[in-house]
Amino acid sequence: MNARRMSGAVAFACVAASLNACGAQAIDGGDATVLIAERADGGMDALLEGTLRVVDGCLGITEATTHRDTVVVWPHGTEVTNDDPTTIALHGVGEIAVGDDVSVAGGVDRSNTGQVGGLTVPVYCDSGEIWLAR
Repeated sequence: MNARRMSGAVAFACVAASLNACGAQAIDGGDATVLIAERADGGMDALLEGTLRVVDGCLGITEATTHRDTVVVWPHGTEVTNDDPTTIALHGVGEIAVGDDVSVAGGVDRSNTGQVGGLTVPVYCDSGEIWLAR
């Protein structure tokens, strides 16, 4: 297959796989859907600290100080490495599993568009704040 045809096939695969931007995805992680943003060059610098949990069916964090549950859209490149318990690998951090304590830089997306990090957040995950991790 020539390079031009190959690039068209890749673009089609991205569109066919998802209506989201190529790179953003929702992955089945066993007990939780893991939301992963498209590639980004920067982001907010707030810090979310707490325990990795299943929040409204998606992987999120229960904040250490407020005990508030927050769904997280994880940075591009995040991988699901196990689904029992749901475990992800974060670049520069390593593997974390449901029940582990974690700190994640980023910020709350307040756009109310249903799109966060190039991803359409599933309705069942969108009942509260959505944290866009970087």
